[in-house]
Amino acid sequence: MREFLVEITTAVARGTGRAEAVRGRAADAVRAGEPAAADPGRTDSAS
Repeated sequence: MREFLVEITTAVARGTGRAEAVRGRAADAVRAGEPAAADPGRTDSAS
């Protein structure tokens, strides 16, 4: 099994509302998990 630690640094434009920034970060977190979910060799229940 392969595991990767992913660190994402998000730059938020000045004037962006907090709620919008949080939604963007949440979307990034989902996208970061997509390669693991698509791995056909994955055997744990996280996918």
